[in-house]
Amino acid sequence: MLDGALHTARAAGTRVLRAEGAVPEAELAFSGLHQLLSPVLAEAEGLPVRQRDALLAAFGMNIQEAERDPLLIGLAAGTLLGRVAARRRLLVVVDDAQWADADSLRTLGFVARRLHGPQVALLIAARDTTRLTGLSRGRSSTGPYSRSSPWTRWPGAAGGRWTCSSAPTPTRPPCTSCRPGGPRGSPRRR
Repeated sequence: MLDGALHTARAAGTRVLRAEGAVPEAELAFSGLHQLLSPVLAEAEGLPVRQRDALLAAFGMNIQEAERDPLLIGLAAGTLLGRVAARRRLLVVVDDAQWADADSLRTLGFVARRLHGPQVALLIAARDTTRLTGLSRGRSSTGPYSRSSPWTRWPGAAGGRWTCSSAPTPTRPPCTSCRPGGPRGSPRRR
């Protein structure tokens, strides 16, 4: 399902930033956030000074002694992602989030609650959601944006039309409505 969403997003011209949780890095503070933001980290130079310094300090990249204030790090990550999304639609993906470090998950939860609009989407995939409590925006795990529902709203696809998130598998052929806007451009709804 995740690969199908990534393929759809890239085919629609959306930029994808991706991180994958890993057991050996689960205890390394901000390792997941670093993996996610590495492709756009050069753009951190344009951030407000305190935010930039806090973000770089969290990644061990700041020569000066800078504060690692979680608020400043969250603001920096959100500002950076917002700037990237302002130029081109953005899909932020975290796979195997159950193994991501707690600091990255808290920061992503902070960012998720502040990113709005059709230019950016956050997709979190996890086998166990126990550690993901800070990522909720009031939607239940069985709600319309969950893995259990095959229909999701993807703001970057065809002007926000409904799309099918059921990716093809070896035993299931591609769904004709998996393209943005459905088989003939008409949105398909549940």
